[in-house]
Amino acid sequence: SDATALRAEMLPPGPPPDGPRRGVSGVELARVRLRAPGRLGVDGADDWMGGARLIVVDPETGALRVADYAGEPEPGSLRPAEFAVEAVESLKGVNLGSWLIPEHDYAVVTNESLCEYTERVGAAKSSRVMEEHLSTFVTEADFDWMASHGVNTVRVPLGWWNVLHASELPDPGTSKAWTSFAPSPEVSMAAIGQALDWAAHRRMSVLLDLHGGPGGQNGKDHSGCHGVAEWHEHSVNNSLLVISALMERFGDHDALWGVELLNEPGDLSTAPLEDEMRPMLLQYYEAAYAIIRSHRPDVAVVFCVLYWFDFWAWAGQLREPRYYNVVTDYHMYTAFDGFDGDSPDSMVEDAARAFGCRLMQHAYHHPAVVGEWALAVDRWGQKVKQGYVDAQLTSYNSSLGSYFWTYVMDGDAGESSREQPRAAESSREQP
Repeated sequence: SDATALRAEMLPPGPPPDGPRRGVSGVELARVRLRAPGRLGVDGADDWMGGARLIVVDPETGALRVADYAGEPEPGSLRPAEFAVEAVESLKGVNLGSWLIPEHDYAVVTNESLCEYTERVGAAKSSRVMEEHLSTFVTEADFDWMASHGVNTVRVPLGWWNVLHASELPDPGTSKAWTSFAPSPEVSMAAIGQALDWAAHRRMSVLLDLHGGPGGQNGKDHSGCHGVAEWHEHSVNNSLLVISALMERFGDHDALWGVELLNEPGDLSTAPLEDEMRPMLLQYYEAAYAIIRSHRPDVAVVFCVLYWFDFWAWAGQLREPRYYNVVTDYHMYTAFDGFDGDSPDSMVEDAARAFGCRLMQHAYHHPAVVGEWALAVDRWGQKVKQGYVDAQLTSYNSSLGSYFWTYVMDGDAGESSREQPRAAESSREQP
């Protein structure tokens, strides 16, 4: 039938059969049914029981199709396609990078990974320094500034050690990656809760991101311990306990938009490729999804796919109707994607076109979010500024929005939103 002739009907108020659902913005969803034109019913109306052809969901493939409908129940479990409809505000976000997990590229606290720093200076000094850093690097004044510049969400990268003590892990390893780092879970969780409160008071949302998984999922300094990647060598129960603890503490918080299950799993050098880890990742994601849904039906469950050649492998996983509000996080870094135009302008165009196409290709199977992007562009460096920002933000239109990396830093990598013009609608002169 003519797609333009599809009709939408609002369903009566009330929860769907499997319980109330809220969308990515936390608002209870409206529900609609779609139908295609067909025979008139006995009362002359093209109604549901009078012979109209319905748009139905194929239970095997999830695809929509027009079904003949003559007043009898659909065969098998085919059912009228009911859709939850929500007006979603675009995410205009920044990362609070190097707040809970210092990264060597940004010369925040140390130019080492956190486990190397702790090993060198000792646990007592590491705790003193990190607690001071945690209380001063991001403050309530920063949330005032972000809200006043149009930032409506923040992504908070955190490590497992910010949530649990090493002694609480059910299946730990023995390397230095499995030791507790500073700040302690007590101090860290209080700070995370404070950030959620600051966000809520400004009608901002928060994405909690497990950036450092137990044992390290990619061997990078931002997973806690440079050169060590042992996440895949142990059971997923370590990470599930972290997710459970986060939801028990913050699951009911009004500002909680989503939980990212694991940042950038797999790597090309120090850890197994993602495809080697994928069965274990899927097992973890499915179990973590169940934990999150046991606390909240509406929180976005976010999983990260690091490399573009792995994108398609997830197209058929974690799909509706069994899994809903599942969002894929893509990281769009021009500097790391091999773009090398003849001029700053041509490189900006090439990057924006490629990123936009990737998001359009993959947003059909899961809602997409750009969890990280930056101004670093390799060859042309700081020559690319506002034109790059505008082109990138336009290319992200097929996604739910984006989080700029990063909000503030002490180093000179050219990636701080407080230093760059209108990045993610945020600019602030360096104090």
